[in-house]
Amino acid sequence: MRFLVKNEIGQGLLEVVIAIAVMIIIATALVGVVAKSIDNSTFSRNKAKASSLAQKSMEEARDLRDQNQAEFFTEYYASNTCTATITSGMFTIVRDCSYDGDETVALEIIASWTDNKGEHETKINTQLTNWR
Repeated sequence: MRFLVKNEIGQGLLEVVIAIAVMIIIATALVGVVAKSIDNSTFSRNKAKASSLAQKSMEEARDLRDQNQAEFFTEYYASNTCTATITSGMFTIVRDCSYDGDETVALEIIASWTDNKGEHETKINTQLTNWR
């Protein structure tokens, strides 16, 4: 039979418990970092999609201007034909056109969405002019 010596190499129960506790703390921190990274990635993807939809709506307004330029630069046409609200999935795009006179139409597009962090929006503003 062999007797245990105090300096004998080996792992005691206390060392194993401490090692497991340290690994759990590190794993918990990593899960938090990954979760935050996923949230940031989702927000960035949604913001890029909202910006893309707003840009698309702006291009549609430019197409309206180019198709019927004579009528586009009247107060009635600009405010009633160009103004629109569009829903695309989780996004709502509001395009507001207002006649500023001197053959200029002010265009504001707001793309908004709601997620688990609240309501968000991105805005685009421009002036459409009679360039012909």
